[in-house]
Amino acid sequence: MKKMLKNIHILIFTLIIQVLLISTALADPPIFVKLTLIEAEKKQTSYMDQALASSQDKLIKKFSQYQSFKQIGNIDKKLNAQQTISMSLVKNIKANVLYEGEDQNKYKLRLQIPEKKVDLEIKSQNNHTIFQVMQKNQKDTLLILMINISSSID
Repeated sequence: MKKMLKNIHILIFTLIIQVLLISTALADPPIFVKLTLIEAEKKQTSYMDQALASSQDKLIKKFSQYQSFKQIGNIDKKLNAQQTISMSLVKNIKANVLYEGEDQNKYKLRLQIPEKKVDLEIKSQNNHTIFQVMQKNQKDTLLILMINISSSID
């Protein structure tokens, strides 16, 4: 009887380990999210902040009416499912990006800026860049939140 109980305990333990291994294998993979706050201005002379050199073509294409691009904030973080990265923007305004997990081979994120009543669902492929216009400070100035998403560190 004792031997049978011991075998049952071993079987139960083995099943629990197998379930844990399967659930870990099926868990959403971690991702790397980089938030960059950019000030774009309409000016007579063009300027591209060196920190934005790798995104220069994307910025010029998306915001062709602006000639000057300056990085004013930057943060990056590895996120597991249900983790958040936050960044202070301007005047007590904060952006939060929640990684909700993977959905149909796309990363599912949620961008929230409570002070501006922004709550957007984002579905993105690997190595993708998303731009969210934050606000126009003045007539010729724009604040842009650039979100880079990848499965590995750049």
